[in-house]
Amino acid sequence: MELLKGSFENDEPDRFECSAAGYLLHNFYNGVENIFKSITAVHGNKVDKEEWHSVLLKRMLLEIEDIRPKVITKELYKKTS
Repeated sequence: MELLKGSFENDEPDRFECSAAGYLLHNFYNGVENIFKSITAVHGNKVDKEEWHSVLLKRMLLEIEDIRPKVITKELYKKTS
């Protein structure tokens, strides 16, 4: 994909390139978020509607013995908050 091959260091991206990059980032984030929601749902955890994004990320930090390992590291969590 041409958008991902180029570098914006020398040239400023135009409106279309910014929109396309934002779209790709949004879709990637939603995909990861949906995976996290599925992991949470499988183990019977309900996520409250208020502040569910941060609660979901915190749950991905938990290792549940004999069920699943941590999904994300503390370092990654810190970068998201």
